[in-house]
Amino acid sequence: MGILVPGTTSWPEAIPIILLGLSVLFVPGLVAALVLRLSLLASVAVAPLLSTACVAGAGIVYERLGVRWGVPAFVGAVLLLWSGAWALNRAQASLSGSSRLRTRVGADDRHRSRMVAWARELRSPTFRAVGIGTLLAFAVVCLSVLPEVGTPEAIPQHPDTIFHLGAAEWMLESGSISSLTVGRFAAPGTNSFYPAAFHGFTATIAMLTGTSVAVATSTFVLVLVGVVWPVGCIWLALSLLDNRPAVAIGAGIMSAAFTGFPYLLMGYGVLWPNLFGQTMLPAALVLFLCAIRSRGSSTLIHPSRLVSSCLLVVSLVALVLAHPSALIAFGVMAALILLAGAVAFAARHLRDDPMRGVGRLVVAVVLVLVGTAAMTMLRPASMVGAARYGPDDTAAFAWTSMLLFAPGKELPLWALAIATGAGALAILIRRPGARWVVAALSLFLALYWLNVAVDTTWVRYLTWPWYNDAFRLQAVAILPAVIAATAGVVAMADVLGNSRVFRRQGLDRAAPDRPSLATRWSSRMGAATLVSLSFLLVTGGDYLHQHRHVLHTYFHPSVEESWVSDQELQALHDLASHLPADAVVAANPWNGATYLYVISGRRLLVPTEKAKMSQDQQLLSKHLNQVGTDPAVCAAAERYHVEWAITGGEAYSYAGDRVDQYTGIDLVGSSPAWRRVARAEPYTLYQRVACATAAPLIDGSAR
Repeated sequence: MGILVPGTTSWPEAIPIILLGLSVLFVPGLVAALVLRLSLLASVAVAPLLSTACVAGAGIVYERLGVRWGVPAFVGAVLLLWSGAWALNRAQASLSGSSRLRTRVGADDRHRSRMVAWARELRSPTFRAVGIGTLLAFAVVCLSVLPEVGTPEAIPQHPDTIFHLGAAEWMLESGSISSLTVGRFAAPGTNSFYPAAFHGFTATIAMLTGTSVAVATSTFVLVLVGVVWPVGCIWLALSLLDNRPAVAIGAGIMSAAFTGFPYLLMGYGVLWPNLFGQTMLPAALVLFLCAIRSRGSSTLIHPSRLVSSCLLVVSLVALVLAHPSALIAFGVMAALILLAGAVAFAARHLRDDPMRGVGRLVVAVVLVLVGTAAMTMLRPASMVGAARYGPDDTAAFAWTSMLLFAPGKELPLWALAIATGAGALAILIRRPGARWVVAALSLFLALYWLNVAVDTTWVRYLTWPWYNDAFRLQAVAILPAVIAATAGVVAMADVLGNSRVFRRQGLDRAAPDRPSLATRWSSRMGAATLVSLSFLLVTGGDYLHQHRHVLHTYFHPSVEESWVSDQELQALHDLASHLPADAVVAANPWNGATYLYVISGRRLLVPTEKAKMSQDQQLLSKHLNQVGTDPAVCAAAERYHVEWAITGGEAYSYAGDRVDQYTGIDLVGSSPAWRRVARAEPYTLYQRVACATAAPLIDGSAR
């Protein structure tokens, strides 16, 4: 279970796994939201947040209680979530006073009224448009990803891929999906927090389907970027703009249009946990807007303040366990929402109640300043020092890549940049409740520019939550950009729908002697459809070429930029047949052989190149070839049960001289203490056949 067998799974064969991933991520939260009597759209949008808090939170609790993660544990966590939703629903009814008057007939009436409301929502044009917008986004994602990736077994060639796949494999082996223990994969015996909600879901999918963690990961990522992200963006757009079909369809199209997110994060890093957190960010922001009663100009039905506040708390837990940077982005945008609301309130009450208006504005400004000061003063030194110091490029390049949403050397998105700019202007003029979107977009793009063109210490005081990384900074700017771009295409559609030319074409008034589009659609809807189709046509299907260009870098790299090729994976699979199930294998982590764990479940002396090694591990990595002559090396090998080694493979270009610390592993073939067992190009498997007399312990560690 969880083991990757190369060449056994295609995308059509992965459809049941995709559906299972959808079910695991949506069903627990969806049922809980429906129990809370949320609208259908709200239920679907918040479902991933509730499911994530349920699964990842339960994983921590179960590990503390010594309960192994499995089907019974998963079912128990889901039932607990549903019970909590039922209790909250009862509490809400009690607070409203309805519990004192409750009768069986009254309960039936409330149930019937809710069913009627759901049925009415299901038949509404806006809800149908939500489905259309989501399907369009999913289609764009599939057309962008599947041809370029080729197979769900494909692995993005970047440094952290082995950690994320290996962590999920370790969860299956250990029976723990806790964010407090997942670090033991790379450093046995440690207890430190790492956001492991993503790995918990991929491990659960692999557990329920019997597929490999690589396939479970690919399918789960497809669910996140093709369903969770567009649904959240659509709900946020409808909440801030108008409860109109045009907004839903436009937001769906725009959610899949930017390359900086989600496509870049599908390969770069690879930043799967970061991607997971950001896909749930739009729904969390809507809950915050509902909790403070600030929802733009939309007439969309939202959860009550009590339910929204409770769900918001659960959602923040989900964001933390998915990735803390998503929580920080939420905090920044929430602060801008409060500040924008305070400014609007002060402007409205400047004459009739100036003290109240100015007071609220002062409080909001102080809170924002305190939050900013706290973020800069409480900065971890390791985060401030992350990434190479200094600008990545010129100021001119930074301006171009920022305005055209083309991070790094990616292709520019001209039409999208125009739509975003037009939408930002439309929001400033026509949408007072959504002006914070423009502020958020401007702020994150400014941080991106500073990172690329300046990147001094004072800049890092502001960019450290995103590892001082330009790709991460632009990725978090995509959410407000999606809302702005949606406002742009909707504004263009409104202008077109109100134009005389459009009406003369028969799209506004039906001719008396024959039916026209006006008998079915309003002029605004017809215009919105025309604008959306034009955007898709001008951009080549929502920038399919640009998206594939991004993915190609990570799924089809050059030899020196590749961590492990298909041939190398097959070679590791062949060599694994010569290894016992409990084997511990020494391999240079820069040469791709550490993927042996994902291929076969065999443990590695050094699981990843980022593993914090003990003195024994360092000694073995540097001098394993001397195990037959050096008693200290022999003793360390015995303590770690290292009897096997794999050599060969091409070092990743980023390695540099860091491969030197593994020379002892690379040279075992020249030692008489090691016997060659098998060869599968480009790797060779060796078995230890001799060991020098044991020496005293180097450190107190034991495997």
